[in-house]
Amino acid sequence: MNSESYGPEDSAYREFLVKLRLLPDKMLTENGKKMAQKRLLLMQQFFDNLNRECDGKDLLT
Repeated sequence: MNSESYGPEDSAYREFLVKLRLLPDKMLTENGKKMAQKRLLLMQQFFDNLNRECDGKDLLT
């Protein structure tokens, strides 16, 4: 892997926004679409929680 191709703006969140959130629509089978949709929901919840935490909002309420 060539780390020079990555810049300071690259992150897991950017990868999610640019590519991963689009995967369910690209799956070819119904099972693949269902699996990708479940994983998309998990990633959305994770990044929503992370963004709230970074914004200083209480996650316990």
